[in-house]
Amino acid sequence: MLGIYELLLIQKKSLPLSEYRKKVLCFNDITDQKSIEEVEDLFWKNISFSPPLYGADIKGSIMDPGVQWNLGELDSVLSKGLPRVISGVNVPYLYIGSWKTMFGWHKEDLDLYSINYLHHGKPKFWYALPKNEGKKLERFAKECFTDGFSKCSEFLRHKTVMINPYLLKKNIDGLKIHK
Repeated sequence: MLGIYELLLIQKKSLPLSEYRKKVLCFNDITDQKSIEEVEDLFWKNISFSPPLYGADIKGSIMDPGVQWNLGELDSVLSKGLPRVISGVNVPYLYIGSWKTMFGWHKEDLDLYSINYLHHGKPKFWYALPKNEGKKLERFAKECFTDGFSKCSEFLRHKTVMINPYLLKKNIDGLKIHK
């Protein structure tokens, strides 16, 4: 069905930021002079063509020490209560993206909440469901990815399921999606 995708994640050799920047500059003009709605529509129409280049799961924060919102210094039960470092949970991850970088539908690690901060660049879309809507998404995804769920009951945690949120709303009665 159009609008339902299984992502293939291919890990490549790390690049210095300057090289990454050179590779993705060619995408800058794709979204220029377009409305947010046009950019979103363009994304979903082109999702299966030319994969994005994404720097993911980079440990750390680029905020200066002492800055109130430095995600590496947030005082929380996680920073106090966990006896060890769990990257992406009590130590932030940094993600560097360009046109069409994405994450599949998933629950956060340990079912915790997440903080995302866009430091620089063009607008980005985040789609989220209220916690009590998660089972609806999971049931629909199970119908679409029966093979994946037969191999792993937590298939959505693999972050490889991409479903257009408007298709979800159309197929799941009363689903609440926040953008």
